[in-house]
Amino acid sequence: WEHAYYLDHQNARPSYLDAVVDGHLNWDFAADNLARGSAWVYPG
Repeated sequence: WEHAYYLDHQNARPSYLDAVVDGHLNWDFAADNLARGSAWVYPG
């Protein structure tokens, strides 16, 4: 196995996906982008 989740989750892919969706994705940020109608662009 060479997947990033393997060290923490072994072959339990559903628990990995739950951890990512619940703990790592910034849903407020995504909702703001959706409401604005455009993607966020890194300033620079």
